[in-house]
This record gives sequence, C-alpha cells and structure tokens, in this order.
Amino acid sequence: MMNRESKISTCPVPAQSRAKLAWLKRALLVGLCAGAPMLATLSAPSPAQAEVIDRIVAQVNDEVVTFYEVKKAAIPYMLQQGINPAILDNPEGRDAIYRDVLQDQVDRFLLAQEASTLGMDVSKAEVDEWLARTRQQQNLSEAQFREMVSGYGMDYETYRGMIRDNLLKMRVVKVKIGSQISISETDVDRAYKERFGDDGGKTKYIEVANILVKPADSTPEAIEAAQKKAEAARQAIRDGADFAEAAAMFSEGPAAANGGYLGRFADGELDASFGDVAFAMEAGEISEVVRTAFGFQIIQVREVEYEASGNIEARKNELRAELQQKAIDRQLQAYLQRLRAQAFVETSL
Repeated sequence: MMNRESKISTCPVPAQSRAKLAWLKRALLVGLCAGAPMLATLSAPSPAQAEVIDRIVAQVNDEVVTFYEVKKAAIPYMLQQGINPAILDNPEGRDAIYRDVLQDQVDRFLLAQEASTLGMDVSKAEVDEWLARTRQQQNLSEAQFREMVSGYGMDYETYRGMIRDNLLKMRVVKVKIGSQISISETDVDRAYKERFGDDGGKTKYIEVANILVKPADSTPEAIEAAQKKAEAARQAIRDGADFAEAAAMFSEGPAAANGGYLGRFADGELDASFGDVAFAMEAGEISEVVRTAFGFQIIQVREVEYEASGNIEARKNELRAELQQKAIDRQLQAYLQRLRAQAFVETSL
C-alpha cells in the first residue's frame, strides 16, 4: 500500500505534453483497473487553493484517504474516463471530479484490503515482467521508458507501485468475479447483428464517376463562376447528354478524359464531403451539383455491390471482449457494494 502520511500540496506540477496522452492512457489501463494514484498534472492553483492544508477525506476500515491523494489521482482518473483535464480549471467541475476520484480511491482501498485478506500479492518479478512487455509494445528501451515516466512528473518507483496495485486488483477481480462471467456464442451473434445489421457487416462498394469544376480562386466571383459551369453541365445531362460526354466537355478533374470514371471504392475510402453523398445514392443515379472540399461536383454511381467482410471473426472476438468487459464491470460494481456494506467507510468531501 502507499504511504498514507498527510502532506501539504502548495506547488503545481507543470502541464504535460498533450501528444503523450494516448500513451499515458494505454500505460494506465492495466486490465480492469482505473484511477491508479500517481503524481497528477495540475494547473496552477489559485491563492485560495494554495493555502489549503491537506486533510483526511475518507476512512476505509483502519486506513485513511487524504485530500492530497485525491488530487494526485485526479488526472490519471480523468484520462482513463475520457474527461478533459481542463475541467479542473472550473471550481464546480473540479469539486465534482474530486468526489468521483474519492469514490474510486475508496473502492481501490477496499479491493487492496480484500487482497490482503485473501493472502494475495504481486511479486517484484511479476511487475518487472509487465514493465518489460509494455516497453516492448512501445518499442522503447528501458532508459527511454524511464524518461517517458519521468515526463509525467513521477519517479520510476512510484510508477512501479502503481502497476503493482493494478495487477493486484486484477488478481482479486479474476478470483472473485471471473468465474461468474460467461458469454455464449448466442450473445455474440446477437450483438454482432445489432452492431452490423442483418447483412452481417458486409462492406458496400461503389463504382463512381464525377464531373469536377474548381473555382479559380477563393473570391466570391470565382466561386460563383465555377458553380454556374457545374450547373450548366448538369443541365446538359438533363437535356440528354451522356454523363461521360458531359465529363469530357465540362470536367476539370483528372478523370475527365476517361468519362469521369474514378474507380471502385469501399465505404469510408472517399473524402466525406464526396463519399457521404455518393454512398447514399443508388446504382445508376446522378446527383445534383454538390459543393465538396475539391470544388463543385456532379456524382454518378455506376454500380453498387456488397461483399462479405473478411474480418468477421476478428469483429466477433472484439465484441466478445466488449461483452465480457461489460459483464465484469456489472459484477465488479455489485461486488464493491457488498464490500462497502461489510466495511466501515466514511467520507467528507
């Protein structure tokens, strides 16, 4: 367990690089664990905040949680919950976050105490193995990894302690909850149909052609001129001109000489300003003039096909993991409620 001595927090820790947040989130998300205590990256406190002396904000059986511990656990908790840390700049939002973090800390204390009762522990070798695997996944040397950890204002031994606590929590959860989780193939198939529809997640492909007219520059006059030319092309098609002929006559796109034919594309492969329109069309349909990121366009969908995705099993495995995690989360909350009911827990924040 961590050192529970009261401390006074008066110095802010410098803000961390936003570019590293994704790595931090992955490093902190050890299995089912959330909100591991670490040195938080806090914005500069107001004078009133700087004068606050640390105090006990919760008692969990014979252990206490201090306000200092809540504050330093706030940023990791928020990153793992997908909450923007900037909310700490707002007093009302900050107070709400601190209350949530305190509840998370209480739950962690209860699980740590339960692990002690069950005689569970995590060895130094197990922590070393997890760290080595994480370094390998990040393609970092030990020196680079230590530098990365230090970049978040945390010494390496504190980080090791955080990982040990998380691994211990995983062990308790596996023993107490794991045997109660059962996800059937029927559950997975039902979730798959809900997620990907009756067609089983087939991928839609279209063969598409276009007529593109680009404004000469960004002036209103140039934009208006381009739109008028595109409208003239569309009117020619209404009057009976073949799309390919109209493309050769009006289009300024690279496929003009080929009748405007762009090729075959899967949903998501085209720029959204073009693709959202094209994939909503039926085979043989020609759009009105559409303003896209590239200019004014007329879109023709020549063919529409659906093909079975080659990653059905991978998708089902992902869904199975999602269902297992949701079931574990439900069982964990029920288990924590039982632990709270059996323990002495008092909070004052």
